[in-house]
Amino acid sequence: MGKYSVSEGKTFEALPADKYQVEIYEAKPFTGTEYGTSNPQEQVKFTFVILNDDKMVPEGDVEVPARGRRLWLQTTTKFSPVGSKKSTNLTQLVAAVYGHELEAPEVETFDETDMLGKQLCVLVGQKNREDGSIGNKILSFSKVVKQLEKYDDSEFATSRKEAVRKSAPAIADTGEDFEAEMDKAAKAKSKT
Repeated sequence: MGKYSVSEGKTFEALPADKYQVEIYEAKPFTGTEYGTSNPQEQVKFTFVILNDDKMVPEGDVEVPARGRRLWLQTTTKFSPVGSKKSTNLTQLVAAVYGHELEAPEVETFDETDMLGKQLCVLVGQKNREDGSIGNKILSFSKVVKQLEKYDDSEFATSRKEAVRKSAPAIADTGEDFEAEMDKAAKAKSKT
């Protein structure tokens, strides 16, 4: 008998297209391939965690707070020249965090880990994946107006459990028709 198995994993529905305030949660350099070729290319995978607690997102058949959901961006390690008409994702991301595009001397000393914990806003859209499912795509970056409370990993499970608890039916389904159940609930409430 094998000791390995396949995890069922957790799947999340795509986030609604909207603007979200995020914190840079992780930045992992890796060697990928240049777009459209098999040439090796240095890249960085950024993980963002959503900080908004005023936005709700679908999860199964309930809506839960967006806070704690993750977004990812894979980008090259190339910065655009300052003022370029077509900026790289890295240039746009860093400009949203620091408020300006990096000059050549700043690029030379840039370290992606210095951005961990920094906040910015992202405009998120939806895209069709090759497997037919819907995913998210970060369309643009902008500077935050007001810092939100930092994210703590322990919040994620708690906020979802609370949302599911609150979404439970207020009246248990007893098999009666809806009007009869509502009349019964109203009578029970008036007696208290």
